[in-house]
Formats: sequence, C-alpha cells, structure tokens
Amino acid sequence: MKTITLTIQPTAKNWRLGLYKEESIKYFTHLESVEFILTEGLILFCKAACGTSKKKAYDFNNVNLSKWIVDNNFHQYPHRKPTKLIFRLTILKNKKTLTFQTIKTSP
Repeated sequence: MKTITLTIQPTAKNWRLGLYKEESIKYFTHLESVEFILTEGLILFCKAACGTSKKKAYDFNNVNLSKWIVDNNFHQYPHRKPTKLIFRLTILKNKKTLTFQTIKTSP
C-alpha cells in the first residue's frame, strides 16, 4: 500500500486531479482506468490521461470527480497554492484503486 498526493487543477470549466510525473510513470499507464473511492458511497472510475503527449504527468478528469471537488470546497485555495489531497493506492490483480484519505497539510 502506497500513499499518493494528487493536486486540484482547473480545466476549462471544471476541476481535475493532477498527479506528479514521477508517480505517473511509476504507477500508471496512459488511459488506464483507475477506481476512485471518494466516500463510502461515492465510487467512480477515471482514466489516467495526459492530453496529446504521453510524456507528461497524468491527470484524472471526470464530471462527478469535479462535482466532488466543488462540493468539498477543495477548489477554494490561494492563488498558485492548489489544494493537495492524499490518496491510498491499492493494486490487486491489475486493478488500481485510489482511496481518499485526507487533505495534505503544510509541514
């Protein structure tokens, strides 16, 4: 079990979760479907995508994920200091699951 930090990022009209490049390369593949457990009753799937280039860090983008970000006010942050969320990564038989744990606080 591994913890992963995802960063809230704006899109043209919604919000997504961005992954650091090193963790993108180490744990995920382009367009791989990943299960997200956001709350006990809210589970959704997102594909790891990076736009037109497969060399960048991946993002997880989903309308319901964006709604969850807004519902929890994670999109409200100071300029250039996006909210960072901690997820637990579980890999079972090639199925990857990211389970929300907490907001990352400053050291």
